[in-house]
Amino acid sequence: MMRKGPSSNPLISVIIPSYNSLNENERIDRLLSSIMKQTYKNFEIIVVDNFSTDCVRKVCEHFGVRFFELKSTISEARNFGLEKARGDFVIFLDCDQVLPPKLFEECVSLVNREDADCVILEIDCIPTEIKNRKYFINCADMHNLEVRAGIGTTGTKLPLFHSASVIGSERFPRKVQLGEDFIFASRIMKKKPKVKKAESRILHCEDPSIKGLAIRSFRYGRAYIGLQKYSRGAYTFLRNISVLDCSTMRRLLSILSSRPKTIFPFASYLLIKYVAFALGYLSAKLSFR
Repeated sequence: MMRKGPSSNPLISVIIPSYNSLNENERIDRLLSSIMKQTYKNFEIIVVDNFSTDCVRKVCEHFGVRFFELKSTISEARNFGLEKARGDFVIFLDCDQVLPPKLFEECVSLVNREDADCVILEIDCIPTEIKNRKYFINCADMHNLEVRAGIGTTGTKLPLFHSASVIGSERFPRKVQLGEDFIFASRIMKKKPKVKKAESRILHCEDPSIKGLAIRSFRYGRAYIGLQKYSRGAYTFLRNISVLDCSTMRRLLSILSSRPKTIFPFASYLLIKYVAFALGYLSAKLSFR
């Protein structure tokens, strides 16, 4: 059995990488505000900032977080945060996320009641709305359909809330820029911890436009080169963000059959996503030559 915290009131270390995180989608102030509203109060917040040029430091000082500056990738920032963490449990968050107020309380309850080492926290996408703008395809809604079908890293049902004793010396793959959280959680799962699933869901703020989808997918395609180079889990990750798996395809078809009006928008969403990913991958491949 994995060792737990010293009491029923464990300290939670919240680790947040940041870089210029005061834009439309990434709002570290919005995330920090949602953390401060948690009904469970025994936590520390560690922000590892990549020398932002906006007012991130000032915002963090306002919320009283432990603020560090480090020239780093997201993986390196999270690893640095782990070295500084004092908590019995650790949760990794991004600046484009928002927490429901009872999320920490539910995680601690599962730890105490169910003797859990790790907690699965699923993610729902919410659109970052722009006034008076209508979208031909709301890509945030389409992303949620993927998650329901088990597609993508947020649909793989891997834990985000970990016991520090389970993490031990495990760290994020330093040079990987895509799927680093998937690789880290997969390594933790190999230790066979006791895992429970929370009802609370993290909210992920996402640009719902087609342009936003294309830019994200192109960037992921370029970053996939690094995943291939530095990790054996590249194919597993790719399979999880696609509809290549037969069981995933069956779940997806079942969902779409109950919502026939979403079939055309979702097909268009997938086409844009995969074409942009492929173009990003090819552009990175050519630049490596």
